Amino acid sequence: MKHILFKNVLNNYDHLFEIKKYNQETLLFNELDKCEHLCLVLDGEVRISTLTYNDKEYMINVLHKDTSFGEFLLFSDNNYYMGDIIASSNTIIAYINKENLIKLLKDEQVLTNYLKYLCNRSMANQEKIKIFSQKNIKDRIMFYLFEEAKKAKSNTIKIKSKETLAKLLNIPRPSLSRSLIELSNEGKIIFDKYSIKILIS
Repeated sequence: MKHILFKNVLNNYDHLFEIKKYNQETLLFNELDKCEHLCLVLDGEVRISTLTYNDKEYMINVLHKDTSFGEFLLFSDNNYYMGDIIASSNTIIAYINKENLIKLLKDEQVLTNYLKYLCNRSMANQEKIKIFSQKNIKDRIMFYLFEEAKKAKSNTIKIKSKETLAKLLNIPRPSLSRSLIELSNEGKIIFDKYSIKILIS
């Protein structure tokens, strides 16, 4: 299994998984569908989104290779998806049910990897809460950029598109563009279509 959860794992557990391939924009699960598997993203990209009260898409999360979904729901008393799960590109997902996951976690290395992964995901969720708690749009953008710069160890942050960034930060696309221009005029950043560079420390 080619996934970060199996780093340094000696045994082969592929027989415990069901692997499926999806084309771009395929709906994997609807919001409020019951979660019955831990789902590993082996390749591609998945987005989790819901609709606001005025029927605009709100991006809950974007998941890439070596991530997963369902890990916080599978053993929950309220194990229903909080948003639609959609393949944003051609995607490969490995599914493991609760019974097989329990078998899998008897491997000490898998258990160690899994707990580390859950802790990192929890920290990422806390970071998102901190982003959304910023007092205005420009502060939200700058907080996000500084956090990403720390991870990348670079003042230049790659972005897929401004539309994706707007959804990630839960900011209307026009407001994001306007705020980026203002931040650029203030000498805090420079940006192009696919990157943003921080100019202040």
